[in-house]
Amino acid sequence: MNDSWWKSLSRIIWLTFTRILAPLMALGWPVLMAYGLVQPNALDLNAMRLGGGEVALLIGSSSAQRSYIVLPRALTTAGVLVVSDASGTPRVSEYPGHAIIVFLLWGVFVYCTWYFWIRAVPGASNNCWSDRER
Repeated sequence: MNDSWWKSLSRIIWLTFTRILAPLMALGWPVLMAYGLVQPNALDLNAMRLGGGEVALLIGSSSAQRSYIVLPRALTTAGVLVVSDASGTPRVSEYPGHAIIVFLLWGVFVYCTWYFWIRAVPGASNNCWSDRER
């Protein structure tokens, strides 16, 4: 109880992000992308004017807008396309360079998931069972 409030808050935030949010995002983004491929929004695809051989990966969704990474178009600009339909007609905005941030964040989430949930747990310090086997 001698710690200041901001140290306790930072520990809670750190534990929340690394133990709870990281696995949800590491698994959730690929599931969201698969959902976007299986159930595409035709209005969004028409608004983005996809060319032949291009595929739109859904990376975010809210009630008024959806975010996509369009491959292979994003390989040159690393852009994220945001389709918003608040006014009734879809409007597309491009944010160059944001796809790099998305993939870096996903990499951090995968690493945190592996580090805190999947990697080998150290052995117990009580070795009484291993002594009996000898």
